[in-house]
Amino acid sequence: MKLLKNYCLVAEIEKEETTEGGIILSSGALLDKSHSPGLLVAKGPDANPDLTIGDRVYLQWSESMPITHEGNAGVIVSDEFIKATYKI
Repeated sequence: MKLLKNYCLVAEIEKEETTEGGIILSSGALLDKSHSPGLLVAKGPDANPDLTIGDRVYLQWSESMPITHEGNAGVIVSDEFIKATYKI
């Protein structure tokens, strides 16, 4: 996929949480996606140079366009809506 301008492709990170009773909750069952990080998969030529492919990023999910790419869920978002990045 070739992204244009300052757009970025962010993959959703599947996160499982276990309750005290041992019930596994998938990321779809979590209450608020806005607190979940994503994985920066690709970026356009004009995207912020501080963003590195492979970074975990926090973004404004409501400003993103959901897509499915090669069978994986993700979003395309302008780099201005990526609020923070961190490396594992």
